[in-house]
Amino acid sequence: MKQPMTQLPTRASRPAASASRHRGTVLKGSIHVRYADGREEVVRAGDVYHWPPGHTVWVDEDYEAVEFSPSGPMCDLIDHLNSKLGN
Repeated sequence: MKQPMTQLPTRASRPAASASRHRGTVLKGSIHVRYADGREEVVRAGDVYHWPPGHTVWVDEDYEAVEFSPSGPMCDLIDHLNSKLGN
């Protein structure tokens, strides 16, 4: 059974860029994102987001978000991140 991801990577432990598209909204806290072209932004509580393939994300604080991404690729990503985080 797929396990929920308990945390995103921190700046120091960022994974390789995501090959999937992600859409969602941040409910609490913030998420940093770097796009393939090098631009960076911070998505904060109340913001909606659409991250194209090639982005990298990390967090510096607790957050809550709702993802509207396709479940298959999202579950694969969560499993991968959990394995890297030791969850």
